[in-house]
Amino acid sequence: MRLGFVRRSPIRLLISVIVLMAIVSACQSEPKTEYLLEVTHEVTRIVVITASPADGTPVAVVVTTQTDNLETATVETTIEPTPVEVTPVTNPIPTPVTEQVIVAEQVFENGRMFYIEPTGEIWVMIDDNNEWLIFEDNFEEGMPELDPNLIVPEGLFQPIRGFGKLWRENPDVRDAIGWAITTEYGHVTTYTYSFDGNISEDGEFVQTAISHTINSYFGGAFLFDSPDGTWRRAPDTDQ
Repeated sequence: MRLGFVRRSPIRLLISVIVLMAIVSACQSEPKTEYLLEVTHEVTRIVVITASPADGTPVAVVVTTQTDNLETATVETTIEPTPVEVTPVTNPIPTPVTEQVIVAEQVFENGRMFYIEPTGEIWVMIDDNNEWLIFEDNFEEGMPELDPNLIVPEGLFQPIRGFGKLWRENPDVRDAIGWAITTEYGHVTTYTYSFDGNISEDGEFVQTAISHTINSYFGGAFLFDSPDGTWRRAPDTDQ
């Protein structure tokens, strides 16, 4: 490669050319590149670049000057690459919280109940309108676990303890979900607490709702949306 320059060009121009060649060499990933530059008609300089700045290391440059009378001079120099500052991008959306929690679960004719051990709450799921109701579990040890006077239909169950107390004392809940079709199962499940919302023009997260996800003992998972008080099955769940 032979480049012609204006006779008696300034040294600043030569340095700029050397740096440009170093960058081109690095982009082409060549371990060693040699350039022949005619500075004047009488002077020729050979520039050899022997390192690449791609990995952030200095670039070694060897400049050999040769005149018409065959006199030569070699100068070695090093070009330090300019560091590039990377500004980390912060995601304004809060990270969902996932943990293992103890729950109790029971399936009813037209719904389901969950007891959430960390909060001491009973969540009631009604099938007809996908309504989600939250009640405090106020059952205490020593209270009657069930009502022995109730006649339970064959194949069904009367809920006991906290579920049973709520079910017996709240006729709206009892009429909405009916009798239990399984016994109560206690298990450890995966619980996820997520934040729903939008990003404002200022880049701030504006929370509009909170969603909870609980894995069922019987398979699949359920999503509970707040503040609208509804539940739905998680995607790919057919239980």
